[in-house]
Amino acid sequence: MLLGFALMGFFLLALAFLFMQDTVQSTLILISLGGFIAVYAFTLGPVTWVLLSELFPNTVRSKALSVSAAALWLACFVVVLVSPYLMSLDISVNFFIFACFNLIGFFFTKLYVPETKGKTLEQISQAFTNKEPALVR
Repeated sequence: MLLGFALMGFFLLALAFLFMQDTVQSTLILISLGGFIAVYAFTLGPVTWVLLSELFPNTVRSKALSVSAAALWLACFVVVLVSPYLMSLDISVNFFIFACFNLIGFFFTKLYVPETKGKTLEQISQAFTNKEPALVR
């Protein structure tokens, strides 16, 4: 997830700077946009769903995943809703703002999202119950 946030932020910043230029560099824009999509498809896209399915205890997993899915779709709706307005102001502003959100996501993940690799669901649940700091990065 950290690599995904970092690379997606990089490609969004690249797009912001490319759209600030006086001349359109369509090849670099295409590479940056394709890179953003590829990074999302290999990192945050699938990993988010895997992580969500591991974080919640069995007793509330179905309800928690329902709320998480609704929140995720609501966030997607907000992005689609505000992007045309931001792009009407300036296209580079749109990409810069979302690059900043990736930066926030990077630090939030680094500080608060636990590493679940190699751990059973019971170990993850126990770590949250005991507030065990070893599980959190």
